Amino acid sequence: MYQSQVYVNPKCSARAVNISRMDLHERLRQARLDAGFETASAASARFGWAESRYRHHENGTRGVRTPQGVIYARAYRVSVEWLMFGSGSRDKKQVPVVGIVGAGSEIFPMDDGGALEWIDAMPGLGPDAVAVTVRGNSMFPRYLDGDTLVYDRHVTPRQANGQECVVRLKDGRCLVKTVRHRDNIVSLDSYNAPSIENVAVDWLAPIVWVKRA
Repeated sequence: MYQSQVYVNPKCSARAVNISRMDLHERLRQARLDAGFETASAASARFGWAESRYRHHENGTRGVRTPQGVIYARAYRVSVEWLMFGSGSRDKKQVPVVGIVGAGSEIFPMDDGGALEWIDAMPGLGPDAVAVTVRGNSMFPRYLDGDTLVYDRHVTPRQANGQECVVRLKDGRCLVKTVRHRDNIVSLDSYNAPSIENVAVDWLAPIVWVKRA
């Protein structure tokens, strides 16, 4: 008996997909659709792939070598074995919770670098997405105790302007703040704490999804 999956497209029509009978390029296309990308160009833009090359891989006009298959599998959060060979089961799309947000909107990471837990992910997250969980009411009313904040790719200060981000400072602290960028100066705003003016940052990652408690 073949394993089947129902795929619902953006126009709300459904069709059955025989996963076990797919070729590699068909699995690649299915993984892209399941990850929430309607077109190959949207996925290529999101992950920085050469669109023409990716289209060849998805159309089956060019073979996919294992190193590139690993990249695709990580991006779409599926197992390499399933994507490349159609064997085994697909990985569940999950994100690790790697720390907590406490007083002052500061993030306290796991001491051992592991995960507190794993949560189901939204479609379209990058392969490096991680999450932190809010503890206490220091971020009220924006975020409540138990909310989980998901972030993935790093952006420039100009791109982060006006967005709520996880911010790593040069002194090693990680904070959840609204970024203000003007005249090449970065400032960080908060709901229940004074603003931090003209701060040196290591990296910035916008919060892309919130799992409410």
